[in-house]
Amino acid sequence: ESVSLLYFQALVWCTLFFYPYLTFLVPIFFYIRFLYTKYVLSVHRQVPKETSVSADTESFLMMFYMITLIATTCFYGIMLHSSMSHAPKNPSSSTCGPFDPFSKAADY
Repeated sequence: ESVSLLYFQALVWCTLFFYPYLTFLVPIFFYIRFLYTKYVLSVHRQVPKETSVSADTESFLMMFYMITLIATTCFYGIMLHSSMSHAPKNPSSSTCGPFDPFSKAADY
């Protein structure tokens, strides 16, 4: 469960650059996920057969968290400092974007 939450957080960091309004939706997603997990645990809970040691789990989660944070920060740095060409793909055309073929009213 913890790894899936960290994976979702890493996806949020990667998509936040392209969709900033995701910051308003993520708390809603986390709340829905919490309600689902609460329901699953209340219905399917059982006493564990053996105990597990969680000493290594915390260090793994922190390392995973830091790796995704650093990788996303590097990705943002590359995206912000790279020069992108906004020239039209067709050099004879004066427009660019999704409406390039429909540059004249007669083309509609």
